[in-house]
Amino acid sequence: MIETVFQISVLRLWNSKQELLLTFAVPILFFSIFAMIFSRGVGEGTAQVKVSFIDDDRTEISAAVIRSTCEQPDIERVTGVGKTTDQWPIDALARTVISRFGAGVVVHIPAGFSQQLSRAQSPSITVLNEGTDPIGRQIVHAGLTQAVASQFSQMPAGPSVSFAGTSTLGVAAERRQRGQVQLESRNVFASNKHHPKIAMYAAGIAVMFLLFSANGAGASLLEEREAGTLDRLLNSQLSVSQLLIGKWLYITTLGFLQLLAMFAWGQIAFRVELAGHVPGLLIMSLASSAASASFAMP
Repeated sequence: MIETVFQISVLRLWNSKQELLLTFAVPILFFSIFAMIFSRGVGEGTAQVKVSFIDDDRTEISAAVIRSTCEQPDIERVTGVGKTTDQWPIDALARTVISRFGAGVVVHIPAGFSQQLSRAQSPSITVLNEGTDPIGRQIVHAGLTQAVASQFSQMPAGPSVSFAGTSTLGVAAERRQRGQVQLESRNVFASNKHHPKIAMYAAGIAVMFLLFSANGAGASLLEEREAGTLDRLLNSQLSVSQLLIGKWLYITTLGFLQLLAMFAWGQIAFRVELAGHVPGLLIMSLASSAASASFAMP
């Protein structure tokens, strides 16, 4: 009897070509709209940024830059983790710090930073992040730039920044320009991925749509009641439990297929990488569909 309820629901959907088209066109449209919204950074906050520092320079100047950066009111320092090694390159170390210590941004000051700054060169600092807070990354950029400029302004102008035939103001401007820090920003979790932000929000988009879809499919019981179909089904040998299980199985299968269509479209149109995550996608899609179908049951 459960199979009969399931077959009736499938045939009902199959015989309504318009409903069948909307069943698989709506999730694709839904995914596209929210993917474009989230890819433009909607809903990003401006909370205090948690920053961890990896100091490979280990000098008074680098320590002063770190202290000055942490004095910014929007920056909260997270416990540091020493320096990089052959076993722990910067990307692996940054991923560990972000995952274990809850840092949103990891700042790497390389060896030789102080020497470059003292020679009025443009030192480089790498800002590694997990890709969800671009505003926080900009706050860290501003804090680092200000801290490096403050340290550079306190250094005496040696021969390396003196230029013949140049006025005192020109030398000062040249010195400030050469002492500006170069900031390299990199997402350590998605440096080799396309559109990592869309991939991050894809699961939330899918579950949100699934709840709407399951709610709509569950409303078919109300339609059958109004049409008198439900009374005829209950007057047969079909029990209420069998009816609900059949409906649940149908809604679960429909939601599972809609999620597969949604993610397949995400891979084609938005280059969300799913090739190496097919088993996990199938398991989570089936589990999410089953849970959403349970919510849709009266």
